[in-house]
Amino acid sequence: MLIKKVEAHVDKYDLEVGIAPEEVNFLIGDVAVLTRTDDGRMGALSGAAVTNSVAFGMPSDPKHLVALTANSASTEYRRFTIREVGNCNEKLLKQCVSEYYSIP
Repeated sequence: MLIKKVEAHVDKYDLEVGIAPEEVNFLIGDVAVLTRTDDGRMGALSGAAVTNSVAFGMPSDPKHLVALTANSASTEYRRFTIREVGNCNEKLLKQCVSEYYSIP
């Protein structure tokens, strides 16, 4: 039942692939997917489950990030800036630390 709910939610979005510049890499953390709700909560433990999130990002390797986006008509890879990769990495790190230091 939960898988069908997630599939129905994810079907509303388009797939986007981003590329990091030569100078920086995306972090590959223990938390596979970065999720964020409308009100800024990040990660499943803070209430940002896949089915109530508006942003989803997952680094697939140090240079590529796969994301689900609303209404993306782009057919090309999105080129991230150094600053955007840094912002993404900061969020990934915060979510990893938050999830790691929580009570099971």
